[in-house]
Amino acid sequence: MPTPEMKIAGLMVGPDHAPLVIPEIGINHNGDVGVAMTMIDAAAASGASIVKFQSHVVEDEMSHHARSVIPGNADISIYDIMESAALSLEDERRVKLYCEERGLVFLCTPFSRKAADRLAKLDVAAFKIGS
Repeated sequence: MPTPEMKIAGLMVGPDHAPLVIPEIGINHNGDVGVAMTMIDAAAASGASIVKFQSHVVEDEMSHHARSVIPGNADISIYDIMESAALSLEDERRVKLYCEERGLVFLCTPFSRKAADRLAKLDVAAFKIGS
């Protein structure tokens, strides 16, 4: 039986290949493209080949009820938190292009169908499905 493997933007993944370490940027940029780019620079400097972000189209992934749900560690709603951390389509495009300029693959987790459609339009090499 052949060993299972796959390719992400030319990078081989499988038991017969070196481990692929993927720095998780997620939404840790807090919606700030400059911070995202600084994190990309750090990933590139560490030798990463690929970085992972999260794509949120908040109005498509959360109900309006989420506007009144305030997590125990916050003073604003989860909807407002996610809205402030989400990148716009243009910001995601800029971040993806910056990754590519730095020689990194932009990997992303969509959190809704609209986010997946948006990533497909950006020609993202692969999606990571949230666990």
